[in-house]
Amino acid sequence: MRWLGIGSLGRRSGRLVTSTLVARELVELSKADEPPRELTILKLIALTYLAHGRSFAELGEGLVDEQVMAWPYGPAFRNLYGEIRAFGDYPVMNVPISQLEREYPDTKLTRDELKVITSVYDEFKDENEEDLIRQSQKPGTPWHEIWDGQIDPNNQKVIDDRLTRLHFSGPGVARHVATA
Repeated sequence: MRWLGIGSLGRRSGRLVTSTLVARELVELSKADEPPRELTILKLIALTYLAHGRSFAELGEGLVDEQVMAWPYGPAFRNLYGEIRAFGDYPVMNVPISQLEREYPDTKLTRDELKVITSVYDEFKDENEEDLIRQSQKPGTPWHEIWDGQIDPNNQKVIDDRLTRLHFSGPGVARHVATA
C-alpha cells in the first residue's frame, strides 16, 4: 500500500475510502440519471478528483485515502486508472472492486461523503472531459503547480493534499470549474 501513499488504515480509523469506491458511486449515479449518461475514463477520474477536492471544502478532509498524481491529462488516481483502463475509449460501465477494497471490505461511504459525490456529479455531469481537463490544468490549480511538462516514466509526480485543500477551500472558491 505504500505506493499509494496511505498508512495501514488510511486517515480514518478502520476505514479506507478508495478512488474506486468513489468512482463506483459516480458510475451508479450516471446509470440512474435520466437519460443515463456515459462516463469516459478521463471524465470519471476528473469527477473523482473533484469529489476529493470538494470534500476538503465541505467536510474538512479529503475524500480519497490515496495520493493524487499529476499525469499528462490532469490529476489522477493510480489505483482507479489501473482498474478501469481496460475500458479504453468505451464508457466505463462498472468499476471493479480493487485489492485495496478487499483489504477493507466493511468500508462504506458516509451520508456526508455521498452528498459530496452527488453534488459533484450533479454540477459537472454535463461538462465534457476536455473542458474538465482544461480547467484542472489552469494556472493556479494543484496540477499546474506540480506539472513541469516532463512525463515521468514512473508516474511519481504527487499532488500534495495541502495544495488540493488550499485550492478547494481557499477564500471565494465556489466552483472548481470556472466559466470560460
